Amino acid sequence: MGSCPDLETAEKVDRDEKRNGRCTGASLPRWRMDCGVEPRGRARTSSSAGLKVSAFFSRIYLFAWEGSRSSRQLNDVNLNADVRDAFRVQRSTTVADTFQYAYFVLRDDLIAQLVQLAAEQVAAPSTGGKDAYEDLEATLFMLLSLGEVVPMASTLSEMDATAMPSPLQQYLATLFGPAVLGRLPTQAGMHPSLRLTALRLVGEYSSWFASHPDACLQAVTFVIGGLQEPELVPGAAKALRGLCDANRKVLMRHVPSFVQVLGGLEGRIADAELAKVLQSVASVVQALPENEIVEPLLVR
Repeated sequence: MGSCPDLETAEKVDRDEKRNGRCTGASLPRWRMDCGVEPRGRARTSSSAGLKVSAFFSRIYLFAWEGSRSSRQLNDVNLNADVRDAFRVQRSTTVADTFQYAYFVLRDDLIAQLVQLAAEQVAAPSTGGKDAYEDLEATLFMLLSLGEVVPMASTLSEMDATAMPSPLQQYLATLFGPAVLGRLPTQAGMHPSLRLTALRLVGEYSSWFASHPDACLQAVTFVIGGLQEPELVPGAAKALRGLCDANRKVLMRHVPSFVQVLGGLEGRIADAELAKVLQSVASVVQALPENEIVEPLLVR
């Protein structure tokens, strides 16, 4: 397999195509072919196609990992503000764009490998101390960056209760189930960068939870935990609003619990963030039948 050209150059080649909504993987630039990966739908003639995909994933991951790890720099007050801003922009543009381009080539294979990696990293943190989950945070950030391009809605065949879920649905169920999201640290004050990225991830994939009620409730529990810590409140409030807007029917039977949470937040978080939480609960209340709206609101 030939060497893969510099990925920063590659993503610049595709930038205009992607912004115009034409980067679908049907017409791949030369750099993708040099990496040994065939376009989606083209028959693979080599028995080593799986190895080529793995090698391509490794190249992309190493590039993005180096660019997205050390997330603590985002909050390091000892660093110059310009340095922190440059790191934030680099993560949200170059790194995120590169992984989106890779998704158009690898599709579900990319999600599968990232989810498997996240499950391994959360089970066995790489180091001790405050940086124990730095690698996991980078992996979750990569999955977060794919939220714009991964199809969240279930297909008609997947809506059939007797049908087997697609591979993508299984991977996301692992990501937002006990194996990954359920094992993230939740101790107050611990690993804020990891937890903030996880909150953003939940918010980005909020529409996926509509057809996965158990995972939705677990995600809401995780998000509500973030509302208890000042530095996580903005991310948690935004994630909760996304979950409530996209999953009203799933959550409408849990309005009393939301009301109790609201009672505990008043006076503890900024008014702007409290307003977001109120909007979230209001959107769920609107899904209730008219004759059932009042009673849940009377919970003390």
